[in-house]
Amino acid sequence: MSHFFQKPENALKRANELLNTPNADAGVVKRQKRNALEILHEALIAKKNRTWQPTHEVLMVTYLNITIDLQLGRIAKDGLHQYRNLVLAQNPASLEKVLLFFVSESEKRVAEARKHSTELSILASVDLESSQSPEAVMMSTTTAEDSADRTDRALVLPWLRFMWETYRTVLDILRCNTKLEGLYKQVALSAFAFCRTYVRKIEFRRLCEILRTHLYTMQRHEATPTTQSIRQMRGWEGWSAESVELHLTIRFDQLDAATHLELFTEGFRTVDDIHAIMQFWATPPKAAIMATFYKNLAHIFYVSKNHLLHAFALFKYYTLLQREGTVLPDPEQRQLASAVVLASLSIPIRNHHSILLENAETAAGLLEEKDEHMAALL
Repeated sequence: MSHFFQKPENALKRANELLNTPNADAGVVKRQKRNALEILHEALIAKKNRTWQPTHEVLMVTYLNITIDLQLGRIAKDGLHQYRNLVLAQNPASLEKVLLFFVSESEKRVAEARKHSTELSILASVDLESSQSPEAVMMSTTTAEDSADRTDRALVLPWLRFMWETYRTVLDILRCNTKLEGLYKQVALSAFAFCRTYVRKIEFRRLCEILRTHLYTMQRHEATPTTQSIRQMRGWEGWSAESVELHLTIRFDQLDAATHLELFTEGFRTVDDIHAIMQFWATPPKAAIMATFYKNLAHIFYVSKNHLLHAFALFKYYTLLQREGTVLPDPEQRQLASAVVLASLSIPIRNHHSILLENAETAAGLLEEKDEHMAALL
């Protein structure tokens, strides 16, 4: 690659020339986009010109536009990491702007592809991180799938894969950085919405693990900082009240998504995460936030047939609404109050004999231990 194109303004000019080739067919356009991408990438990794300038931001947006057009998630990730190294210390607002563009533009493409889909449930069981083998492609042409099903797989599935990779990439770049926490929350909530909208249960579990890993990394650093963790966490300024509230907001929405997707085991694990985050906060969260938390928790306990904790969570939800001064229509108010009373009356009486029977049937008291653990979290 010529040193001439290592300057961002020269690389951007040449890339635009390639992208605006007149009267080119589809094959030529694709090759020109790849050539333009290579030129822009060389400018990003050049050892010279490491001082950020506005041209770098324009270059990065052009770079990302091409990767979105060609669905090149890994190349987009590499370019974003290069840009992060260049800009984080000099102009973090530019990194935030570029990442927001990447997510929003990718979401637009997915929404556009969705218009051609007739039934998203067909794709719900497909693992977005597994690549389709040639044999699977051949089988799809010989099975009884109709043309609409094949359209979903051929058109919608690649965009779902790209969108999922986009969320993972952006969350990885934003993790453990106080200045970028606001966008981290925004992207995490968008990823939950993606899982709800497209019924992505597999990816939701993975998303929870990704966020949990980020949380554990911060917890370990807070408890026992090491030379390596200090170097890796230099962008994180510790657990401020704003940081705790932000991470709680993420987990409350995570709990809501787990309930929506009926992934109740993941819901219980999310409650653990919420309890862990609350240890860093001296004052309790806002009543409105906690009301939503207990509402979802009540549903999880109801489905898991834990009648005692279901009644308690429902009671907490009701009392928090009253404390917050939330005005409900009279029929809804009576229905909620009746639900609290009925939930309390439905708690089974546990005598010594029933406890022994439960213990015998649940591996020497594992159920009782689980109840005690969940009660402690409440």
